[in-house]
Amino acid sequence: MSYKWARWMLPRAWAFFLVLFAPAQAESSAIDPSTHRPVVLVFQLAQSPDDRASEDRFSIELKLALDRFEIQSIDERGGQFAQASMPQRLKHIEELSKRQNVVATVWIEHVGHRKVLLNVVAMSTGRALIRIVEVESGPSAQAELALAAEELLGEAYLFSPQAREPALTEVVKKVKDSVAPPVPEEGSQPLGRRRLALMPFFTGGGGIVGASGPSLRLGGGLAAQLRLNDGLYGRLGLSVLAGPKKRLFDGVLSGLCVAPSLSLGYAWPLGPVRLGPVIEASLQWVRVDMALGKGDNQSFDWFNFHLGSGVEALVPLNPSVAIVVGGLIGLASQRKSFRRLSDSSLVLTSALIDWSAAIGFLVAL
Repeated sequence: MSYKWARWMLPRAWAFFLVLFAPAQAESSAIDPSTHRPVVLVFQLAQSPDDRASEDRFSIELKLALDRFEIQSIDERGGQFAQASMPQRLKHIEELSKRQNVVATVWIEHVGHRKVLLNVVAMSTGRALIRIVEVESGPSAQAELALAAEELLGEAYLFSPQAREPALTEVVKKVKDSVAPPVPEEGSQPLGRRRLALMPFFTGGGGIVGASGPSLRLGGGLAAQLRLNDGLYGRLGLSVLAGPKKRLFDGVLSGLCVAPSLSLGYAWPLGPVRLGPVIEASLQWVRVDMALGKGDNQSFDWFNFHLGSGVEALVPLNPSVAIVVGGLIGLASQRKSFRRLSDSSLVLTSALIDWSAAIGFLVAL
């Protein structure tokens, strides 16, 4: 016998034992008034041996599903309940429910050879709540009906003051949990529910259109990120890049770029990764120096407004840290040229369209 099969079988065997050897009054039409637990009455209506066996299996499954309730069987096989109209049935149920803490009455009916109907009536809420569930006959029909009875019982007492009783509170909570949107737990999403984060990063870029001479720059920076909602975020950063750097003519060319930036992005979850578009606006201060061989230096600096758009991906490492990888295609507001003073030779021209890439570590605060 496998462990999995034993876990499934042993509780049902125990419940079947309780049904077979329960005191005789539990099988009679008399209700035990001494119980303090909420009571669910189970009417027995079946006439044929197969239908009676089906009712017995349903009682077992119901005791497993509603283990904090008192399940009491009422023999109605010899009465007129099966042929009575619904108003007559409700009157009979009301009379039985007055005797003790009855919260619901259930029974099953077999329709032909393929259908089983579950009837659930809850009257102690102050109104008659009637539900009927139909399932196909089969080995799992009784278990399905027992679970349906538990769910319907929770729905019946969803807004009732009687739901304060522990047993009813439990079934009501299951119904609420099944229909309410899940609340994300801390850490269930990258960076959990914390809104602020810092991101140190490495970045680099170069010219695509309009650049003459060297254009590659490398550096790093620091950014502060504010999460505006589950996917939208804003980021304020400052980057410092060195370059371009190259030996030209009889001197060495070097440059420096300092760029404060403001970014806005949206990231959709794609499995464990988040991916989405990002736009960035920055004001760049650029300085280019050329050290000539004779000891003379030339310098040239300018400000440039820069606007870029691209894609960014976030890969969580743990609930507090994620790797951010992104790339942008940018457009500069103006092009600047740098010429050697001695002979007006063109040293470099800044790009009109450029590219940039960055990788950083987003750390939640």
